[in-house]
Amino acid sequence: KMKPYKAAGNDGLSNSIFTHCRECLVHKLTKLFRATFNLKHYPKEWQESLTIALRKDGKPDYSKAKAYQPITLLAAITKIL
Repeated sequence: KMKPYKAAGNDGLSNSIFTHCRECLVHKLTKLFRATFNLKHYPKEWQESLTIALRKDGKPDYSKAKAYQPITLLAAITKIL
């Protein structure tokens, strides 16, 4: 289950688009995913991710790597594939 209000992925689409518009998108996404599997073509954009380092609260020294937490943003559509 997708959490609707998470950060948008590298495609700029929010999970909320897919959760709130699920009824109108299900038929089109089914066709798209079937074509993806049948053609054995996984778009390059779906294979990419963006990793961002976020500061952890309350750390005394932000010049050290352990004061940060990485998060990885994926294209929202790949989460439902």
